[in-house]
Amino acid sequence: MMKKIPLTYLPCGRKVPDEWLPTLFAEFAANGAENIAINESMAPRLTAEPRFYASLDRMAREAGIRLFEMHAPFGECWDLNCSVQSRRRKMVEEHIEIMNYAAEIGCRTYVIHVGAWDCIFRPEISLEKMRDLAKESLERLLPAAEKAGIVIAVENSFEMSNAPEEVLRLLKAFDSPALGCCFDTGHANYMAPSPDGRPKNYSEYQVNKAWRGHLVEEPEALKKLLPWIVTCHLHDNNGLGDQHQLPGRGTIDWEKLMPELLAAPRLVSCQSEVGFLLYNIPIRTLCETMSRLVGGN
Repeated sequence: MMKKIPLTYLPCGRKVPDEWLPTLFAEFAANGAENIAINESMAPRLTAEPRFYASLDRMAREAGIRLFEMHAPFGECWDLNCSVQSRRRKMVEEHIEIMNYAAEIGCRTYVIHVGAWDCIFRPEISLEKMRDLAKESLERLLPAAEKAGIVIAVENSFEMSNAPEEVLRLLKAFDSPALGCCFDTGHANYMAPSPDGRPKNYSEYQVNKAWRGHLVEEPEALKKLLPWIVTCHLHDNNGLGDQHQLPGRGTIDWEKLMPELLAAPRLVSCQSEVGFLLYNIPIRTLCETMSRLVGGN
């Protein structure tokens, strides 16, 4: 019998005003959800605004819902491969502080991006340099994650610097129980070849910026990353963009994907990363769809 995998909901797509959070948490709980993820806009506030930690914890307790995962802040000043040397030391220190809050509040995983800023906007930074920077960041972050008892989950994305092969290369460089992968279904679908074998009509931005003119599709992202997957982001798209749609509104074959994904040996959770606020998707519809996907959660 397959073990039950906790299902977590990550508020995604639009920033949620603080005054909405108690209602949002209560609405998820009323529709059977048990876990909420702290998103990338909430995460840095835990250290910058100490009272926010206490209020977030209180709101979740009052709603009867658990804060179970965290998505790290990301972007040019937060990514593992950040190349701004004057920022890197402070960046790592801040990630460690946020991870400690995450662990204390009960989060199991800390999802983090390798980074795409430099491959798009700083063409003088080579892929090899970005790899070295990402590895250097993890060398400093992993001892802190091990001590805190939280797993850093590196997310696959759709640019040259954080494609599945790059994530795999980074994971293989370390032997730590505090390191794993967050498998993003939408990102993997974006970079997979078309099911009918026809060339995809990727945007010029994706080809010439994100991939510097040498885009490489990846048909076996799940197979390659499966041994390292500790959590996942579940959302759908049409294969041509990162749309964060409800499963069933895109081109992912969920009947094929989910049994393979749920069999990942290190999987501790599944996360909805559907942009329900962006698409005006009722929370009831979201919870019912995700519960069917993950199976009894």
